[in-house]
Amino acid sequence: MSDDDRDISFRNANVRLYRNTILTGAICSNSGILFSLVIDPKTLPKSISWSNSRRLIYGNLLCATFDNFASGCFLLTVEDRSNIDKDGSISVRVINIEICFVFY
Repeated sequence: MSDDDRDISFRNANVRLYRNTILTGAICSNSGILFSLVIDPKTLPKSISWSNSRRLIYGNLLCATFDNFASGCFLLTVEDRSNIDKDGSISVRVINIEICFVFY
């Protein structure tokens, strides 16, 4: 999204945008390969108590894109958010689903 689109409101109140996220590496675990995703601490709301929040909990679906959905996206699920208070990182798993986008 461009800076001009930042004030657009969504119809679905459960949709959240997290900008400036960085994929920092892969982690091998007993349940497979997880990726560490760091969310820019400046974009995380300071008023949220992450231990009590329903945001970014285990199993939540995330959609990641590098080009504002021009060519598609990656579907991710949250596996662990125990480090979000410390450094803004969460562990995610890639969902193996092929998505076909048709652009007009």
